[in-house]
Amino acid sequence: MTFNDLHKDIEQGCNCINQVGVSENTEDSFARSIKEAVLSIDDFKSYHEIGMVIRRKNCKDECKYRGVSVSKLNDNTAAIKAKWQAVKLIAPQGTKRFVCTFRLKVGAGKVWDTSNNKADAHHTLLKADGFNLASVEVKEIVPVAEF
Repeated sequence: MTFNDLHKDIEQGCNCINQVGVSENTEDSFARSIKEAVLSIDDFKSYHEIGMVIRRKNCKDECKYRGVSVSKLNDNTAAIKAKWQAVKLIAPQGTKRFVCTFRLKVGAGKVWDTSNNKADAHHTLLKADGFNLASVEVKEIVPVAEF
């Protein structure tokens, strides 16, 4: 598994894969809020890939900027939904967004535990080169109100 795309033009000495808590994870299920009821590769674009400009202070911030935010699932869907509402990713009345639950396949990339042991379980997906929709096993896509 290679990560050349992830590290392209990154500050020398900053290696996202070497951050503490980064590992391949094909066992756990994850969730991501998406705009449509059908999954698109655009649903897995990082802030870096879409050209969003945000302040990055150090290597960790740069790696989070280049990764994709996902939520690790266990018995914490209420906490995840509450966090999404708090940051206005979804409106309290439930906008027309959807939740995709999925597992990563071997070689998809690595997951960085950036949760700080919080119930909303934020993690960062560091995609491997060649990541595509076949890299994920979709469990279900449901309206956010049904999550």
